[in-house]
Amino acid sequence: MNIRRVLIQIREWWSHRNGTERLEISCQGIIALATLAYVSVALFQWGQMRATTKQTKRAASAAKSAAETAQNSLKATIHQFQIEQRPYLVVDKVEWSNPPSVYARATVNVTFRDIGKTPAIKVRSSIELRRYKPTDDVRDLVKFLEGVVIGLRQQFDTSQRYAGLIRLDLAPTVAQFATIKDKDERALSAQDIRDLAKSDLVFYAVGIFDTPMRGDNLTRRRPATCFSALM
Repeated sequence: MNIRRVLIQIREWWSHRNGTERLEISCQGIIALATLAYVSVALFQWGQMRATTKQTKRAASAAKSAAETAQNSLKATIHQFQIEQRPYLVVDKVEWSNPPSVYARATVNVTFRDIGKTPAIKVRSSIELRRYKPTDDVRDLVKFLEGVVIGLRQQFDTSQRYAGLIRLDLAPTVAQFATIKDKDERALSAQDIRDLAKSDLVFYAVGIFDTPMRGDNLTRRRPATCFSALM
């Protein structure tokens, strides 16, 4: 009932407008409808753009993830290949050059080889033959060996001493040996021989060696391999 009354009032109001007013009002109504239509289209396009942007971001994120996965897979493959193809140095045996005897300096031969698939280039090694008097505390032995290894590593880290280190190229499966004399330059005494027989005196051959990273210069080298052998 109220709506009908409003419509009647609008019709009466419209009938009292002249032609110019009616034209002006009609133009304003058309402009308002056009503006509403434009806003509606703009809102629709904005919504579509947001959806497209989200899809684009998801696609970009998926592409980035796929690229990272491929890159990581490639790095893992290269790393695995390097591990399989790198040289591996191992000590075959350590033996007396001659049996220990009185008035002679103890000497051992250390034999090592490359068991990897590629040659070991510019092998850098430092080996010492050291006397040790055993105790009942195994920690004394550990401390002794650690001290020797620290000294050997310091030779690697001090450029002035590089010239005194053994350097060679070693082909796969080919054995190489080094003759190492007692670090203590004193000749063995008769008491030393008796102590050796009773194991009150022993000798340890301790050494480290390393090789450069493949395809690199001597500034970057693989972690040193350490060994010790009780004579």
